[in-house]
Amino acid sequence: MGFYLPLAPPNLYWQKTMRHMEPNRTVLLPWFLLAVGWALLCVFAPWRQVHPSNVALVLSLARAPLWTHDYDGLPGAQLDISELLVEATLILVVCGLLLAAVRSPKFRTGE
Repeated sequence: MGFYLPLAPPNLYWQKTMRHMEPNRTVLLPWFLLAVGWALLCVFAPWRQVHPSNVALVLSLARAPLWTHDYDGLPGAQLDISELLVEATLILVVCGLLLAAVRSPKFRTGE
């Protein structure tokens, strides 16, 4: 019993470039940064206090988690939705640009 065929190394040079079918760590980096950015945004969300009689008077409060009850005693305390959406959009755009840069052929070849 045995194999009588000669052993030969595999031919890895049949293509000029090797393509990865599985995503590598560099491609997964923007998705990881997006998840970390959203988590940090939920933990450090912007809060504001609107004056009960005049909605033009707004006092910016400190950052606190979305689920906090720290500002329940303040009248008119609410989540600053406009600033939250601007920061979320900024995180999404930066991660989208990073993902586009990572997937570009120039980034892969190192040019």
